[in-house]
Amino acid sequence: MKQALQALLALVAILALATPAHAWLSRGGLACPFGSAYSDGCVGAPAGGSYIDRNFFNDVRQSGQTYVTRPPWNVPGVDYAIGYTGTLQDPATATLPTGCSYNATGVAGHTTWPTIFCNSFAGATNPTLSGLNLSSVGGHSCTTLMFNNALAGPVTYSNNYYKWDATCGGGPFASISASTASVTVTSNTVDMTDASPGEMAAVTIDVTGAQTYQYNVFINSQCRWVSNLAGGNTPGDTVIQFNAFIGMGYSCSDTGVHLESYETSGGHATGLGTMANFNTSFNVVSMAGSWNGLMAGVVSPFFQNNNGYGTNTVTNTIINNNVLIGNSANAGVSGLGYLVQLQHNYMTNVSIQNNYVDSTGTFGNYICANAPDSNAGGVTPFGSAPTIAGNIDLKTGAAANSMNYSGSCKAYGL
Repeated sequence: MKQALQALLALVAILALATPAHAWLSRGGLACPFGSAYSDGCVGAPAGGSYIDRNFFNDVRQSGQTYVTRPPWNVPGVDYAIGYTGTLQDPATATLPTGCSYNATGVAGHTTWPTIFCNSFAGATNPTLSGLNLSSVGGHSCTTLMFNNALAGPVTYSNNYYKWDATCGGGPFASISASTASVTVTSNTVDMTDASPGEMAAVTIDVTGAQTYQYNVFINSQCRWVSNLAGGNTPGDTVIQFNAFIGMGYSCSDTGVHLESYETSGGHATGLGTMANFNTSFNVVSMAGSWNGLMAGVVSPFFQNNNGYGTNTVTNTIINNNVLIGNSANAGVSGLGYLVQLQHNYMTNVSIQNNYVDSTGTFGNYICANAPDSNAGGVTPFGSAPTIAGNIDLKTGAAANSMNYSGSCKAYGL
């Protein structure tokens, strides 16, 4: 009976792809309309998330394409709500963790706008910043979350709301650098629709600890969303799951700027594992003069592994069960324009499997753009051939498993 119900729901969902706007609302009464057969995050999602677009698979078809299929799992931000939950507080008056303070005029040498600064020398050890409205409220402009470089962590950002407007001073929603901390970013809603042109990243991270990003919704970035680079630390294992990256690259017009949903480009040593599973990524437009790609970016990629040091080995790059949609009219003008982009590192155990993709307006689905920079030994960038299987084209229902090789990767096409 359970399997029959799931099959019926999947059929209804496929038929809805061709129906008018708001057809998805008919499933609104089901908490997890596609059941629990997949570890898609729906069953464990916090109740009352602030973001859901049940009409997503209609909304994203902006180039006249049609879809004949969709994933058989619960898609975050589409079939169940994500983002912040509960009541929000003004950071200027909220009770903050020990060692964290609200600074109305910023932190000297770093920011000149409202900033919550968590300082280990003031007693901050494992701060959790939660339930804050970091937008322009209470008569002040947007508030940035910032942590000093001696903080050992763990650090947690959860259930916060950040919406940029014309009064915001600049800088990311959250920043932590040169730290040994582990970082968890969960159930936040970040809306950069009105951000200044060329704004670089919503979250900038440079830590050696593990990182977890889950149940967040990132709306309408100007450039990249999460940037894990800065001082060249080698991060611990990174898990990116149950997030929605909705819109990207609205004004990223500076040459060389990346548009990734997630970019990792720091580190000198062996041992980075990145797993990006069950995310929703949609790129609206990619501006001329910019780099493109989702998990090392999404046109601008969903994901980009972009390390220029050449001595790093990235282990276990797992990009499975995501919805990756590009819709860039300008892709390729001066950018790479692939959904997943791998370059500059030695990589082992690369898996790109069971994703549902639409590369309309891009160069293609996946690319190995460049072999490691310090490749004097002529070693293949992959310890073994990448596993690329089970990926489905949303437009045709056909397999979408081809990897492109360009630049110095061409010699190692496997």
